[in-house]
Amino acid sequence: MSTQCSLCKKPRAKTWWSNAVDGIVCYTCYQKELAPKHKCASCGMSRAVHRWMAEDRPYCRTCYQREVNIATCRHCGRRRPVASRGPQGQSVCDSCYKRLLQPKQECSRCGRLDIVSLFTKSGAPICQKCYERRFRPRESCVLCHKPGVVQFRLDGNAVCRRCYSKNINVAWCSTCGALRAVEARSRTGKPLCGPCHAKRRAPERCALCAQVKPVHTRPPSMGPVCGPCYRRRLHPRHRCSECGSRRVIVSRQREAIALCSKCYQRRKAAAYNTEREGHFSLPFR
Repeated sequence: MSTQCSLCKKPRAKTWWSNAVDGIVCYTCYQKELAPKHKCASCGMSRAVHRWMAEDRPYCRTCYQREVNIATCRHCGRRRPVASRGPQGQSVCDSCYKRLLQPKQECSRCGRLDIVSLFTKSGAPICQKCYERRFRPRESCVLCHKPGVVQFRLDGNAVCRRCYSKNINVAWCSTCGALRAVEARSRTGKPLCGPCHAKRRAPERCALCAQVKPVHTRPPSMGPVCGPCYRRRLHPRHRCSECGSRRVIVSRQREAIALCSKCYQRRKAAAYNTEREGHFSLPFR
């Protein structure tokens, strides 16, 4: 049974009563806005503690995922933070879990087969896009006084996304020294602007094609590999349940059914062509 969070207004299964807001809050909102902050042992920033490691060293979620909870994904072969594990303990990254393994349902608004972001009071599933467009709560921003999606709370007052990126999420870049919006942070927690962050991710020479391209992954004992070479030569292949070919699997509609890109797009096109009463009859199986 789910209970509606008083901050994000979403029905959540994992909720607590909070005296700070005099209402029920979900785990996500509690971690983001109400949880006690400690200095992370890795990045040094004051954040909510995700895990306490040896010798009572607090780790924030970002550093824990980047330094501790990381392994080679069984599907894409990249070293990524572990989002799930298979029956034999195989690691699965977040991207592959959402794309291949996470349960999906037909959205009651747009008819797409997607991950459910919200269930209405009547139990109808709502996908992420429809939730953002029609159901996500909007409040008056304390800075621009316009209604918008809440990105941040300043002393309990709502701040919209535009004002947050323009007025709050700004700092002196640790590389160029300019006062700009923070695009990312270094391992030590120092702010980086967009151009400086892009320079840090400069392209390198691919170990397979020897061309200078953006790095997609770094397999052990191989070096940097670009995206096209990874998809063409290294991406794991599995047998498609529909055409029988051994190809890269892009969707798993159920546990035993895997679809390659061509078969998935074929089913998706067929679903969009069978529109009934404003909803799509989706034969995704």
